[in-house]
Amino acid sequence: TGSRAGGPVAATWAAMCKLGEEGYVETTRQIVGATRQMARGIEHIAGLRLVGRPDVCVVAFDTTEDAGFTCYAVADCMKQISGWELSTCQYPSCVHMAVTLPNSTNADQFVEDLRAAVAEVKKEPAKFASTAGLYGMAASLPSSFLEDAAGAYLDTMIEAIVPSS
Repeated sequence: TGSRAGGPVAATWAAMCKLGEEGYVETTRQIVGATRQMARGIEHIAGLRLVGRPDVCVVAFDTTEDAGFTCYAVADCMKQISGWELSTCQYPSCVHMAVTLPNSTNADQFVEDLRAAVAEVKKEPAKFASTAGLYGMAASLPSSFLEDAAGAYLDTMIEAIVPSS
């Protein structure tokens, strides 16, 4: 009972049946280890700083105040040069990587690619500034604009579903 969707519960049950407790613990150990490895790597890249505590399976970072570039530019560069998809956050400004079993084996590669992306962004900051500026842009807009835009969107969606006669 409750409001949880059944899919994730069924998937978790199936994973536990397949892996068993020992396999599940080993999988968790790999993910947590990779997360911490990535965090240690980030701590050694000039211009980056960890955000939060990477205790389990998410590692987040931002740039230092004196970096001269944004974490969003680094995320864009990571996608362009090595295909990493980092998720962006707004409060606080940062990007994060959710570490899963498939990508846990690539922790060293992630750090290496991140180091290369930072170097590339430092070398050509304007190359990654155009799309990076879009992340978090809504936070700088007046709330009245956001309310009007959301209202127009909802009105359009309702009209599309239930056309007026």
